[in-house]
Amino acid sequence: MSFLDAEGAQSGYSLRGCFTMVVVFLVGITFCMGSVLIAADVSCVSNASTWLPEYPDAELVSQDYTMVRAFGIGETTRILYTEEDLGVVRRWYQDTITDLAVEGKSRVGVARSNWRVTEPEDGNGSLIILAQDCASGIF
Repeated sequence: MSFLDAEGAQSGYSLRGCFTMVVVFLVGITFCMGSVLIAADVSCVSNASTWLPEYPDAELVSQDYTMVRAFGIGETTRILYTEEDLGVVRRWYQDTITDLAVEGKSRVGVARSNWRVTEPEDGNGSLIILAQDCASGIF
């Protein structure tokens, strides 16, 4: 079936052709959006592995994340425990982050990462809280 123009002549466009183009556009848009999301997710995980290192020999207490994987797109919180003193752990994180900056590493990207060291309720050791919010505004 062909469309007719104002004079009644065939325009050369078919219903099937129009439908095909709509499908092609939808697939293209989906592919582009998926590519952007995957690139953001990979960037977020890379950011976390660089800027939120795990303290050596620390034990995992808990981990929560809002999307597909930890430290990918969304919000992630990882809590670690070590028997080391609060000051020692804080100094290790400060030195590690400073060394990364001196090496020329950059925090450019869609992730906001933060670490914090607190004292557990029983007062023994240190709790390490690693948190990242990565492109969660997309959703």
